[in-house]
Amino acid sequence: MKTREVLTITGICLLGLTLLCILLLFMSKKKKKTTESKAFITTMLFLAVSVLTVSQFMKETEDIKQNQ
Repeated sequence: MKTREVLTITGICLLGLTLLCILLLFMSKKKKKTTESKAFITTMLFLAVSVLTVSQFMKETEDIKQNQ
């Protein structure tokens, strides 16, 4: 598998986990648990967006090299 494909799959999985954690956060009633979860969800969302951005950048760079 190419690196770009692995990054894309990883980014999509991180987005799925983020959505799952958000759903669990809405179901939680403990105040302490929600504040800890928000930091974790924010970190996972940042990682997912970063990984998908790198994957897209690699794809565009690959396309430019092929056109030359």
